[in-house]
Amino acid sequence: MSRRDAERLAQRGWFGVGLDCGECGLAIQDSLIVWRTREYPVIYSVDPEGPAMQAGLQRGDRLFKIDGLSLVTPEGQKHFGGVKPGQTVRWTYVRDGQQRVARSTARRRPDALGRYATSVARLREDLDRRRAELETSSKSFDSERAMRDVNRVMQQLDQVMDDSRAPEALSGDQRLRYSGSVGDADVEVRGVANVVVSRDPATGELIITTSEATVRVKPGLKDKVRRR
Repeated sequence: MSRRDAERLAQRGWFGVGLDCGECGLAIQDSLIVWRTREYPVIYSVDPEGPAMQAGLQRGDRLFKIDGLSLVTPEGQKHFGGVKPGQTVRWTYVRDGQQRVARSTARRRPDALGRYATSVARLREDLDRRRAELETSSKSFDSERAMRDVNRVMQQLDQVMDDSRAPEALSGDQRLRYSGSVGDADVEVRGVANVVVSRDPATGELIITTSEATVRVKPGLKDKVRRR
């Protein structure tokens, strides 16, 4: 995943849930964030004090719609992927065989990935402001000073995007994404980016999918990692 794609994902609204839906997850398509899935996702974890928990969503709930759009349709997947911080959505879900509705307001990510995106966004705003001042400059306006300020902000932005420490920031806070058992082994998955955990009913394998790897955990066998 490129840093620019990571920035887009970090600026997406956060609900504080982990979703289990087999082969699914966020993707960049035509510069847009899209949630891809072939089946309706089941909530396997809920962050304490997160938007989902405050809306009453629980582990085991199966999500079917967002704002009336099915999550297995292109329209619903684009809508889910494009949610911004501060945006309120209506979830249609099923619990214990009964259909229910909950409303939750997305937030900005609270982890290192979110802080990274916030820093970049502030620099972009500063750059846009200085450029606007240049466009409306008059004789009394110090255009040379404004240009120096613009160059300074651009250098700061480039440093944030290219700094070798950026990858560390993207993986600094390891939030709990999954906790369970495979055979006699206890399995815990942590990470800041999108992590999808599913189970193969035929083999009993636990499948952990991230942006960089797919991990298949077999009961009684060593973990196998297949790089993508």
